[in-house]
Amino acid sequence: MHCRTVKNDLNLSIEERSNKNVTLTESFMQNGAANYPGIYWPVEDNAAADFSETFYKNLVLGALIGKALQNRRNEVCKIKPLNWADYVHHGSYGFVRNY
Repeated sequence: MHCRTVKNDLNLSIEERSNKNVTLTESFMQNGAANYPGIYWPVEDNAAADFSETFYKNLVLGALIGKALQNRRNEVCKIKPLNWADYVHHGSYGFVRNY
């Protein structure tokens, strides 16, 4: 099983895509999510779980969402160089979750 959040139908116009929730990412953003971390293509479940655990731990500790994602991508690049680009953030780089 693979985790996947982005799949675009490039045959649709921008207007058609905005009226049709083509991806999970677009659905969240269209419905008010200020920030959304996602992936460009399928990622193996264990790799996605490992990435997410560290990424969300950094957010809970007060990291900027963009910085938390960037840091984790850099770590993934050292371990599996081809997988670093899987992960993408949609929204404000400087967002901080306040508890």
